[in-house]
Amino acid sequence: IMHQFASGPVADTQSPLSRRQREIAALVAHGYKNSEIAEKLSISEMTVKSHVHTIFNKLNISDREELALYAIHHQLYSPA
Repeated sequence: IMHQFASGPVADTQSPLSRRQREIAALVAHGYKNSEIAEKLSISEMTVKSHVHTIFNKLNISDREELALYAIHHQLYSPA
């Protein structure tokens, strides 16, 4: 899995994720739960779950920890 992160940061134009998906990935990296992300973005929890599932598929990852690592490595996350 970690080999996916070895090539360095990916600019937004090269990211396989949409702007909304990058936003959700960053919030996951911050430790927010789906319900909290939904409230923060004014969308339904089901929509958040759908985005997270799509992100997992696009990035070929299987859990929130891997997504957090991806977000940190690709500079989608910045400590608050």
